[in-house]
Amino acid sequence: MKLVAGVYRPDEGQLLYNGEEVHFHSPHDAQAKGVAIIYQEFNLLPNLNVAENILLGQEPMRRRGVLIDHEALYRQAGAVLDQLGVHLDLEAPIWQLSVAEQQMVEIAKALAWRSELIIMDEPSAVLVGDELENLFRIIRKLKAEGVTILYVSHRLDEIFQLADRVTVLKDGVVTGHLDVAETNKADLIRRMVGRTLAETFPPRKNQIGEPLLRVENLSTALLRDVNLTLHRGEILGLAGLVGAGRTELADAIFGAAKITGGTIWLDGEVALFRNPDAAIRARLGYVTEDRKAEGLVMTQTVRKNIALPSLDRRQRLGLIDSKAERQAASEIFRDLEIRAPGIDHPVRSLSGGNQQKVVLAKWLVTNAEVLIFDEPTRGIDVGAKAELYSLMRDLAAEGKAILMISSELPEILGMSDRIAVVHEGRLIAELDAAEATEEKIMVYATGGEERTIHAPGVEEGTQPPPATPAQAAFRLRSAADRLLSKSNRTALTIYSVLAALILFSAIASPSFRTLTNFQNILRQLVALGLVGIGQTFVIIAGGIDISVSAVVTLTAVLSAGIMNGEPAMILPALLAVAAMGIVVGLANGYLVTELGIPHFVATFGTWSILRGIVLVYTRGPVGLIPRSFRFIASGHVGPLPVPALIFAAIFVVGFIILRSTRFGRYVRAVGGGPEVAHLSGVPVKRVQRWTFLISSMMGVLAGLFLAARMSVGDPNVGAGLEWDSIAAAVVGGADWLGWGSLMGTLGGALVVTALSNAMNQLNINFWYQQVLKGLIILFAVVLYRQKR
Repeated sequence: MKLVAGVYRPDEGQLLYNGEEVHFHSPHDAQAKGVAIIYQEFNLLPNLNVAENILLGQEPMRRRGVLIDHEALYRQAGAVLDQLGVHLDLEAPIWQLSVAEQQMVEIAKALAWRSELIIMDEPSAVLVGDELENLFRIIRKLKAEGVTILYVSHRLDEIFQLADRVTVLKDGVVTGHLDVAETNKADLIRRMVGRTLAETFPPRKNQIGEPLLRVENLSTALLRDVNLTLHRGEILGLAGLVGAGRTELADAIFGAAKITGGTIWLDGEVALFRNPDAAIRARLGYVTEDRKAEGLVMTQTVRKNIALPSLDRRQRLGLIDSKAERQAASEIFRDLEIRAPGIDHPVRSLSGGNQQKVVLAKWLVTNAEVLIFDEPTRGIDVGAKAELYSLMRDLAAEGKAILMISSELPEILGMSDRIAVVHEGRLIAELDAAEATEEKIMVYATGGEERTIHAPGVEEGTQPPPATPAQAAFRLRSAADRLLSKSNRTALTIYSVLAALILFSAIASPSFRTLTNFQNILRQLVALGLVGIGQTFVIIAGGIDISVSAVVTLTAVLSAGIMNGEPAMILPALLAVAAMGIVVGLANGYLVTELGIPHFVATFGTWSILRGIVLVYTRGPVGLIPRSFRFIASGHVGPLPVPALIFAAIFVVGFIILRSTRFGRYVRAVGGGPEVAHLSGVPVKRVQRWTFLISSMMGVLAGLFLAARMSVGDPNVGAGLEWDSIAAAVVGGADWLGWGSLMGTLGGALVVTALSNAMNQLNINFWYQQVLKGLIILFAVVLYRQKR
């Protein structure tokens, strides 16, 4: 699929599209030709909203093609959703949407490119009930409108509901091109796994034993009075719609979610786990829904992943016993028949089914007695499913207690000894396997009927208690968060801190509240503010720039040395430092994007080189800044300092670029997910290079200002600006995941500047200033994180 979508390049052969041979060099090339792909793992950016995700890479621009036309953006995104018959809040951040709603956004993205061919890779993996029917309705509607759908699925029933023709792949080889009307499920299975499967699900051979895990009136922020019993040797299926509370129940049992009420009993004893570590020590294991994000450390080997939860059991004098670790990993590797070259093979290179086996293996080596499986067969093929089902049956036969969460009703019916159904945070029904049907489960899952499960000793007909204060507070907080998400909560927080700081300082020190001092604060802000603007671009794009302070210093000494008091040399000096800034920015970008050197290491290396050049060039102040150039640091327009006005103009330009241009949207996309951005057609490396160039040029401007302010080229000027600029950006809400704004950075820079000024006015010792400054910055960051 990725070959067709332009992600990979073929080694040989031809790709024909509309009868012509095509060569897609990037996902953007394929999208421009009308080919779109909806990946199994969502390709959305959580820090952008619905409309911004739908039109990423094709934002409507205003007349001159520089600024994004936001009104048209929301209008066009809304029109695409209307075409699908889907209603979503266009301004809602992606992270607030349900899985089903995110799936609709993915489809809308594909349609927004006016795609003639849409590839859908396992689009129904986490959808059930009405959500699944809505997906099928949309697919049929697209097909009727002439859109070609390439639908990838391991759910064979869907093939017969949707497809006209089917192609079967096994081990990278096509084993059949068939008309759906001329084949059947057994034939497809044989072609997929290379053998006939008499039954999809293995026969039950387990004996149900005594209760092992019992949940009584369990409540969390999302769950309410859940009662559940799990026996030894039992597979208990947990069904319900996506978002009903199934995963939340698993998290609560495993200590990964805060419990607000109720009791968990394990083997007859109370066992409320405060964290997953406590649950693991009590011999619980949790095969999570997202194996890549939550189940595996993708950069580590099979052996290290298997050993991770049980490292404390294989230590000597605090050191890992490598021999014992290797032996344990090798044994489970053989027992589960994990297909990999060996236990030291990277886990990221394994197939989905074998990765899932590794996740299971790491819990088996802990001797877990209770195993929670959340969507255990998501994204694995029919053959791997059959192997996993057989393993689960064997584990139950050994006396393990298994709680299995699944969105696939055939899986629930085929594997479960009993079935529990969750609806809107409550467990409303339990069914024996013999009486359960898909229709009956769906009735309960959609709230059409309720058979309430009570804790032992609670009489039938007893009304459940009202929501707890914690639950009510959670709902109110969620509503407030959604309301505030449409405003800049970061700016509100940081400017509240700034107002409190200014008020305190004005009361404590009369000299702080003078006009002259406020003018000084504005001047002091300029250098930090300029460097902070550049640093914000880099941080939001997922990087960091340590070299910027050295750029400031080199600019100051180089410009002063070239000018040396001569007005005629101002222009040559400006050209020289501008060229230096461009070279440094491009060098940083090249080191990071082309050589793959980590941001911190690359820019620290550049910092060291530039500092060395400064020391070679001068050991003390050099040159002289002409009087006419000093005006940019000392002049006034009325009561306002000229440097503050220049900074304000640059800030406005930067603000508009980050907020209202396609480049600014790309910067956020790269930070939010570089792989997602790449697959959406964003030129990731080019964007990263530009952010380093912007940061370097902001350093040049700051260096020129400081040189003009000092009147000479001081080799000590700019020291520490890299750390202060990072602090200003982070205090203002920027992080390495695409979040942040220049308004927040401005607030952060004002806090840092006003704080230093106030402590000087109060005659606080320099060393104590550093301690207080760090504490107040940390307080501001913590306050911001809690609010977000």
